[in-house]
Amino acid sequence: MSRFTKETLRAAAVWLAIWGAALAAALIKYGVPPA
Repeated sequence: MSRFTKETLRAAAVWLAIWGAALAAALIKYGVPPA
């Protein structure tokens, strides 16, 4: 159970890093929308 949870959290961290990088790239490319 502990190992499964650890692997799940690790996978989630990887996905968040990928999505974060993609979002940052999109903001840099298209610019931040006005508040």
